[in-house]
This record gives sequence, structure tokens and C-alpha cells, in this order.
Amino acid sequence: MKKLLIGLIAALLMSGGLVATATTADAAPYPGSVKTKTSAKALGARPGHARIKVKISSSKGSKDPQGTVVFVFVNKRTGATKRFFYSASDGPVYSFSGLRAGRYVVSIKFKAKEGSKWKDSSDSVSLRVK
Repeated sequence: MKKLLIGLIAALLMSGGLVATATTADAAPYPGSVKTKTSAKALGARPGHARIKVKISSSKGSKDPQGTVVFVFVNKRTGATKRFFYSASDGPVYSFSGLRAGRYVVSIKFKAKEGSKWKDSSDSVSLRVK
């Protein structure tokens, strides 16, 4: 009888320890629940270089969205593509080099940080590299 009682008490203590160490749910907002807006404007270009001003804003709060900005340059004449990746916090003006002369359509995509509350957004702009 003593062995049964000691075993029962040990089982209760072990289960109580496991229950006490369980974590609670996180109260963070749902991932991808806050809309963002990406707006882009082509700035002056020099030979082989281009600059684009990008503003990423959110509908709620004053904190800037965190994530990656992906630029895909597509040459209108040849269809050749070139991709650039930047952090959204790198600044509103992004510079690109190594571009051949020609007209480009640039698609700008904001990809929110994995698990963050921000939604992805995009915009596009046309520019000419001399």
C-alpha cells in the first residue's frame, strides 16, 4: 500500500511540474493582417546606373514595415531580367548599377518578414538607362 501511495504522489508531482512549465499563447497580431502600400518613383539615371525612390507605408501605426524589397528589372527590348534584393530599412532611395542602356519596366515587391504582421505589396515603374 505504501508503494502505491508513493507512486501516486510521485506521478502527481511529475505531472504538476510539466503543467507548470507549459508556455502561454503569444498575444501578437495575426501574421499578415496589416496592409501595406508600396509606391515607387524613378529618379534621374546616369549611364549604367538607375535610382528609384520607394515608400512603403502601412495602414495602422507609425512603425515602418520590416522585410525585403525585391526589384526586378525587365528590359523592354530584349526581355532580359536582373534582380536586386534590399532590406526595407536601407532607405527610401535605392541605387542600381550594372544596367545596360535601354528602357526597363521595374517591378518592386515588398516581402514582409516571415511571421510579421505586415502584408506583402507591390508597385511598378518604367525608366530609361542611358
